[in-house]
Amino acid sequence: MKSAFSHKSQEQKQEWAHNQAYIALGNFLTCAASMKIDSCPMTGFDKPGFDKVLGLHEKGLTSSIICPIGYRHPSDEQARSPKVRFDFDDIIMEL
Repeated sequence: MKSAFSHKSQEQKQEWAHNQAYIALGNFLTCAASMKIDSCPMTGFDKPGFDKVLGLHEKGLTSSIICPIGYRHPSDEQARSPKVRFDFDDIIMEL
């Protein structure tokens, strides 16, 4: 690892670190699901805004992903709605 990273720019190291966050996210989502806790991973958010609010720059950190978790409200009508599932052939294209 030291050898591989010694040839990478700071931007490449940062990109690698952001991608590693997805490994942790996968474990986090699995654990939440096993505990029957709802979660919703998100990208496409205002990263500089989150970094500023959370004071990440001062700690030498940046945000990668956000993932709110929690329990559904008992009176949430959508929670009891049937799930939407697409046909396999409509979403998978074999090459």
